Amino acid sequence: MGLDKTFKDFNNDFSCDTLEQWIEHLATTELTHIGNSACVTCGENVEFNWTGKLKNGLTYPQVLCEVCKSQ
Repeated sequence: MGLDKTFKDFNNDFSCDTLEQWIEHLATTELTHIGNSACVTCGENVEFNWTGKLKNGLTYPQVLCEVCKSQ
């Protein structure tokens, strides 16, 4: 399989052209996501390094800051 499509996962030699296929791939393949995002509770910026499968149509992990995690 070539990686000539719009959405690419080089680690798993996967690519596709539709968002629906990409969301299905994210839900069935364990991937590591690294980046910055807003805490889903308070909105504070959070750096994250998260590994897992994304369910419910998500395309990135929903993260909590340390303060919200501890509550």
